[in-house]
Amino acid sequence: MLTSEARQIGRSLAGREVWLLATGTDDSLPPGFTEPFARTAAYFEMQWREAFYARIDKNVPASQQDYSAAGQLAAAIRSGI
Repeated sequence: MLTSEARQIGRSLAGREVWLLATGTDDSLPPGFTEPFARTAAYFEMQWREAFYARIDKNVPASQQDYSAAGQLAAAIRSGI
């Protein structure tokens, strides 16, 4: 059961924008990975924006795709401010 304080905090999130930044060693996010995040945003009446994924593996150099994802996230955050 949520306390009244927790409900108040949850309601204060309404209208805010949400991005997901995820890292892992797979080439891409697994299917359905973003669904719980998008649904949670919807529950709190937040604006779901996008998921950004960067593959991190100390044995494999970062790809152009990884750098691009980081740049896209930074640009999205800057444009939302």
